[in-house]
Amino acid sequence: MPDRRVSKSTLAASYPSTTPAPVAAFVRLREVEARTGLSGKTIYRKMARGEFPKSVRLGANAVGWRESDLREWMANPMCWTAAA
Repeated sequence: MPDRRVSKSTLAASYPSTTPAPVAAFVRLREVEARTGLSGKTIYRKMARGEFPKSVRLGANAVGWRESDLREWMANPMCWTAAA
């Protein structure tokens, strides 16, 4: 009689994923300052020169930075440049 056991990978591939797509995490200015050691003024100056990730408007009076962009910048801040 043939073996009818199904592997977990085969079983998982046959059903759609029920986990939601990852949500972009945003970091507010105070946290960016704490993580980078830069002041808000320096962050905005570097943004204007293309040396720091651009902020994203979160609301009428709120901005934040994408967690992924911030991590990429922190991995190599001296060589990071904004994507065209």
